[in-house]
Amino acid sequence: MQLLTFAHRPEAQAFFAELELIGTQYPGFFTTADNHVALLITGEGTANAAENLSFILGRYPMVNKVLNFGVCAGIKSEFEIGKIYSIRTHYFFDGHEFHFKSFTTSDLKAKWDLVTSAKRVLDPAMATKISPVANLIDREGHSLNSVCQRFNLPYFSYKIISDHAGLLQTKTALCEMVKEQAPLWSQKLLDHYLDLTTLSPLQKDYTYPEGLYFTQTQKRLFEKFLQALQLTSAPENLLIKIHKLDISPKNKTTHLLQELKKQLNPFLSRIEEKLDLATKPLTQIGAQVHFDNNYEKDDFKISLHVQSGQDLKRLKLALEMFSYDGIKNILNGEF
Repeated sequence: MQLLTFAHRPEAQAFFAELELIGTQYPGFFTTADNHVALLITGEGTANAAENLSFILGRYPMVNKVLNFGVCAGIKSEFEIGKIYSIRTHYFFDGHEFHFKSFTTSDLKAKWDLVTSAKRVLDPAMATKISPVANLIDREGHSLNSVCQRFNLPYFSYKIISDHAGLLQTKTALCEMVKEQAPLWSQKLLDHYLDLTTLSPLQKDYTYPEGLYFTQTQKRLFEKFLQALQLTSAPENLLIKIHKLDISPKNKTTHLLQELKKQLNPFLSRIEEKLDLATKPLTQIGAQVHFDNNYEKDDFKISLHVQSGQDLKRLKLALEMFSYDGIKNILNGEF
């Protein structure tokens, strides 16, 4: 199992959609349906990071690699905001002095060192004090690396520059800025993760349709579908149909990928359409229904974020309209 760690959920938001993560009995810990990948929200700071990672590693001995993703500050302006750096070595600064027990990551090609600070670095003078050791600063990396050393696990850390240390004078200003940029930075971190896990490089001989907007994730899906269909571009008649739709370029891309998927596996697409219709009573109240990735099992999971008694009443009504036997029939191909 590969474990991805983040300090805050907004940094991980793109990963939840891409990996279809499922909640567990442990708050902040999620896994994919096949348990190949897990994700942990550690919380901010060295204590939270060490405690929560140690807890999960103790209960999931099948974890064989830890990858940390998140934001960090750059001390020098040469570090471009929005750019991702792979970390080589972590140092620790307690707010007053350095603790020179450093930990090196498993990325032998990494060139950049990072200081984990016990406090947020809002003072330019503190940033200047840290800069002789390293020019990147975070709040958790040193603790995460320390725990992985104790568990004898490979550890990698990938940080996106969110700001330049000491320029934002208040914690509130820093939090607001990070919150505003979180969707963009999370998508960049996801794209970087997918680049790391892609078995083969992106093909350069595929033609991307004009007038559509592709994320890196969508590019991979587009190429995967074209390769399976033995095409180098989307069918012209399909593009004409999509360009006539009065929707945004991003939604046109989503529609194109859905149509290509249908062409690739018409039967699977019919199953998904039937399941979408059958689970509508639940999805209309905000519930999520999780099926086996290949629909080979006839069991499934239902999850719903409950905030009030009214949510439970809506769930009860939805379940009364929901047919379990109907779902089983669809998954068994009886429709």
